[in-house]
Amino acid sequence: MSSFVGVCSLVFVLAAFAAVLSVYGDSWLVPWHDEVVIVRLAQNLAEGKGFRNDLINGLIVGADERTYWQMPVFPLVLSLWGKIFGFDLNSLRAFSRIAGMVSLILLSLLCRKLGQPFPANLFAVLWTATDLTFQFAANFSRPDALTGCLLLLTVVLLASNLHENALGSATVGLLAGLAVFNHPIAFPCWLVSYAIIVKKSGWRKGSFFCLPFAFFAFLWLLYALNGWEIFLAQMKAHLSHKRYSLSDFLAFLTGLTAWGTEFYIGVPLNAIPPLLPLIVTAYVCLREKWLVPKWFLVFATVLYVSVMVGAEAWYPMLFVPFGYLMLAAFVNHLLQKATTKFGRFAIFVGALLWWSYQVSVVTRHLSSVPQIRDEVANFFSDLESLLPTNAKVLIGSFSPDPTFALMARRPDVDVYALMPQRMLNRGALERLKTQLTHMVLLKEATADPMFAGRKVKSWQFDFGGLSRGKRIVVFLLSLSEKRHNSVLRTNRRETLRQEAKVVVGALVSATELWERLSKLPRVSLGVLPTPLEPLPRISELLGVQVFIKRDDLTGLAFGGNKARHLEFGLGQAIHEGCDVVINGAAVQSNYCRQTAAACAKLGLKCALVLRRLAE
Repeated sequence: MSSFVGVCSLVFVLAAFAAVLSVYGDSWLVPWHDEVVIVRLAQNLAEGKGFRNDLINGLIVGADERTYWQMPVFPLVLSLWGKIFGFDLNSLRAFSRIAGMVSLILLSLLCRKLGQPFPANLFAVLWTATDLTFQFAANFSRPDALTGCLLLLTVVLLASNLHENALGSATVGLLAGLAVFNHPIAFPCWLVSYAIIVKKSGWRKGSFFCLPFAFFAFLWLLYALNGWEIFLAQMKAHLSHKRYSLSDFLAFLTGLTAWGTEFYIGVPLNAIPPLLPLIVTAYVCLREKWLVPKWFLVFATVLYVSVMVGAEAWYPMLFVPFGYLMLAAFVNHLLQKATTKFGRFAIFVGALLWWSYQVSVVTRHLSSVPQIRDEVANFFSDLESLLPTNAKVLIGSFSPDPTFALMARRPDVDVYALMPQRMLNRGALERLKTQLTHMVLLKEATADPMFAGRKVKSWQFDFGGLSRGKRIVVFLLSLSEKRHNSVLRTNRRETLRQEAKVVVGALVSATELWERLSKLPRVSLGVLPTPLEPLPRISELLGVQVFIKRDDLTGLAFGGNKARHLEFGLGQAIHEGCDVVINGAAVQSNYCRQTAAACAKLGLKCALVLRRLAE
């Protein structure tokens, strides 16, 4: 009977968990900059373009050729998932939702393996499923949910003593190795798992445990040898990305990392202080009895240190199920120690009150989702309409990240991702800026002279009122006028060079020439093509067929051939965000006449510097 009730309770929790995440969908948390980098890897893999990320082309050494600073398992799995279900964000997040649900099942199974009774089992699963840190990670296209699932499965197998034979040890090693090559944050747990197996079953079983990891490491080394210089450069950049002071590490060890999302966007969380389960479990174990096996406590402690020192807002999700399991074991211990019914009732009510508080915070988030969805949709729509044709845009490290929306709805726009910012090469970024037309950045980032520009528009996000006064402010910047003119002159010089190559030696075919011209920014000004009119009398006189090209019929301010190159010149000006055109020639200049007319047609200011002819 108790087993039936336990299964029904677990099914109910899973259904509620899935329902909450489906309401969040691709809106909450908002599309995140981390997802952009990982999903792009998966897309390129699915399209046969290799394990590379063109969104950070040139910003991280060799990123457009090979990626080494991201582990391969999750992008590979996500590429297969995307091929089947599509690469829209909601479909991709569904994979992490499934991983989160499997983690809850494994947590319930682990509670049983560790001898926890039904109430402790139920509370551990309820608290974990309602924890927003766990929910957010289970609704993200990041490797954390899958890593957590693999670590839980590893611990379940350790608790089942599967490692007592060679095949079982290799199976545990396979899962732990997959966790590491899904995310390196799991490596300390792999070491602990190895130590547990050696202590319980000896060195021989430990050797079988190591075999899968050794195989994965060998394959990864072979891949690294294909671009060893790129590998070393990316690893160096990645290590510098994780550089913190001693005081930072001490703060992280207290559990500060668990509130990373709250610090970043100001939304409330419902997590317990993550150090609390370890403290109460260790206290009871030292004073009275072991609430959980010693090996489990060591595993959980190492996992805690890893995720907190890792200093990423999503890592604590890995510890959440382990923390609540220990807390549930502590509550069960208190229930057993209580000598009166009232005492047991009070402890039980206290556990329910904590869960009720968790539910109340989740309810606030759920009620804000429609407003959040509208905020984000309006931001994406504004940005899409403000960017000119063929814009080149740098998207900063912030959320909501508009990269997916721009790539889907504005394929003419070239997008570059400033992510992860601390890994980027500033020299490469400076070179990239000469090609950019716009930047979309957090307000705080614009204090850096590197990101100076003319503000076009700003947006503020309070995420449906959840951010409690902390607003994310995002600026759309266009390059300064000086930068625009510099870029415009550079592009014109490059165009002249290319035209010279065509003339001298006919280096390109007519087809290639038209393909190249079609890629240049252009506006429609003339009535083109103009007709070819035969000249019969001069043709008879010369003995050849002669035609005249009627460019006086281009239709722009009495016509003229200047309309042709104005289509490209002013097209480039609009592309670069210019709002004033300056031209100069003699007072009777047809070119100036057509320039003024074209500017009036396009809504640009025109300034003419005219000179009189000598008497």
